[in-house]
Amino acid sequence: MIIDPTDFNDKPYKVPNQEENRDFAAFIEAKEEELAVMILGSELWEEFKEGLATSDPIDTIWENLKEGGFYDYNNKQYEYKGWVDMIRPGIFSEWLPEGAYKLTNVGYVVNSAPDKSTLAEDQFAFQVTHWNKFVSKVGYSYPYGYNYKNSFYGFMKANSEDYPSWHFKCPRYKNRYDL
Repeated sequence: MIIDPTDFNDKPYKVPNQEENRDFAAFIEAKEEELAVMILGSELWEEFKEGLATSDPIDTIWENLKEGGFYDYNNKQYEYKGWVDMIRPGIFSEWLPEGAYKLTNVGYVVNSAPDKSTLAEDQFAFQVTHWNKFVSKVGYSYPYGYNYKNSFYGFMKANSEDYPSWHFKCPRYKNRYDL
């Protein structure tokens, strides 16, 4: 697991009361795996994890994929900001509906808000905003298709010789109806 619960301690991706939810770390690991297989392919995801775990110092191609870096496209320089920056909004958006319910001895209940708080009428807008931020960082731009500028996709295309087993499936934008 590259991303961990400490990556969700600051706004706008702050997940409160992490210590009360023992499943949060497992949720992060499962979602990272799911999203990584989508955008890297299962073979490159396994190579990436192995490269980070077995190399000392970490091989440059894995370090760049994890930490980000600069790349050239059409004679201009762009920046991929790294794995955590890219994947965090996707995991956060998936956590929002999951974290709204709590399993108790009487079943699943909705977490209570403090007395003066009110529940947002359109909770899906918040979730969709973060998912769509993830999709943009990956490199999709509706209606234009793939975006090479300051994106994971642009970084991978510019460095394709370093990642020959890359099998990309681009996530798509969502709306409040999950369409």
